[in-house]
Amino acid sequence: MKNRVIYISGSITNDLDYIKKFNYWKRCLKNKFPKAIIKSPPDFVIVKNGTEKQTWADAMVQCLNVLKDCTDIFIIPESNQSKGRDIEIMFADYLRINFISYYDL
Repeated sequence: MKNRVIYISGSITNDLDYIKKFNYWKRCLKNKFPKAIIKSPPDFVIVKNGTEKQTWADAMVQCLNVLKDCTDIFIIPESNQSKGRDIEIMFADYLRINFISYYDL
């Protein structure tokens, strides 16, 4: 059986607490699926680094490249609208990646 690789999807743009939010859900997923590899965008996307800033489009391409190799996707439950999250959901659905609900945690 293929190792479980879980991608966390949620809004980042205009969310000052996105790192705390992603880290919380990463811990929850790791507690429920201890052998899984968790892929969290704040761990690999450069949102701000000094005066350098990755464009939204470049960040999305990077996220989709990571997502395509995942077995599962977890959508952070939130009320914020996120175009990136919506794209990730459509992409995961198209690739038939398994969706994990927060009710499963």
